[in-house]
Amino acid sequence: MNPETLEEGFHKRLELLIGSEEPFAWAKRVGIPSSTFSRFWNENTIPKSEHLCRIADYERVSLDWLLRGQGPMRPDSDKEEPATFIGAAEAPAPSTDRRLIGRLVEKILLVYKEMGVAIAIHQATERAAKEHDRIVATVADPDDRLTEVGEVTAALRQELRAAASDPGSSKRRA
Repeated sequence: MNPETLEEGFHKRLELLIGSEEPFAWAKRVGIPSSTFSRFWNENTIPKSEHLCRIADYERVSLDWLLRGQGPMRPDSDKEEPATFIGAAEAPAPSTDRRLIGRLVEKILLVYKEMGVAIAIHQATERAAKEHDRIVATVADPDDRLTEVGEVTAALRQELRAAASDPGSSKRRA
């Protein structure tokens, strides 16, 4: 049996959230334009961070669960939902800081572009969600969280430089 892809897993979790409601009516209620929703609903793709955050906030689910199927579905639940992947986080996911996740995705994409390395938007968003959860769990003040973005980008640059100098690395120039 083939493991499900990130896109397939996301789509299944989205279907769970929509339930029996007509999908485009649900999207309108959540505040996602129909053309945008059509793209990730019909083409089975991952939406950009803005829409991931909107879905997570509206449905009160964790970003980690929504995007990767890891951890509890609801950050405030006492009982953990079954995780899709091995090694899922056990702690409840923190609440979504939209400004932080948007900045993280933006900077991750920028660093990859500066370094001449290709990355798909869903990969950047997945990494941003992971960094977001780590930062929110350790830094209480939303303004102080944004200063952590610089540290994340500096570490990412070092990681990509090291990967570029390693002949066996899968990180290739775009």
